[in-house]
Amino acid sequence: MEPDWLYRLIAALCYNPHGGSGFSFTRADVLDMDLDEARHHLAWLDEQRSRESSAIRAATRKRRR
Repeated sequence: MEPDWLYRLIAALCYNPHGGSGFSFTRADVLDMDLDEARHHLAWLDEQRSRESSAIRAATRKRRR
């Protein structure tokens, strides 16, 4: 496993933007996960952020009309 990929995985799963989607995982939580679990959470997070982005774009379009 590439160290850079692991650092990015930890950052992505620990990062919780204010008012946005994210987890409350600590670095220790992520390091305790098996790789499949971490990948699952990362995929879910990507999908969730995509859904939120689409919802924001749709709401913006409605306001312009």
